[in-house]
Amino acid sequence: MAYKGHKVLAVIPAKGTSDRIPKKNLVDLAGKPLIWWTINEALRSEYIDSIAVSTDCNDISKYARNLGVPVYRRPRNLAKPNIHAIEPTLYTISSVNRFTFDGENKIKYDISLMLLPTSPLRIAVVIDLAVYNLVNLEADSVI
Repeated sequence: MAYKGHKVLAVIPAKGTSDRIPKKNLVDLAGKPLIWWTINEALRSEYIDSIAVSTDCNDISKYARNLGVPVYRRPRNLAKPNIHAIEPTLYTISSVNRFTFDGENKIKYDISLMLLPTSPLRIAVVIDLAVYNLVNLEADSVI
């Protein structure tokens, strides 16, 4: 799947706590949990090689694993209300890079994506366009 030889990892940071909406990443949106929309589009992407859900929540872990997506548990200090999603995303990228092998060889990801489950209208073609632009425009980052 890699795009032009670049291995792509998508991290979906999905904590279980929320100040306003308890377990918001599992709240129903049009018949599916909120996180489903992001996982589904990441699975549909032509360029994403691996997906990792970062969470502190057993219910989110179980749900993601049932969809076949690996889960990386984040420490409690990365699930507090004042923590921005980039912090657990970077933690997860580090964890994936330490522990991901394709049999014998360690897998090295060249591109990491942070896909927030609170953006359920983002579609696979937009994800792929971001990767395309990142590589072809030789950008440092794409939002």
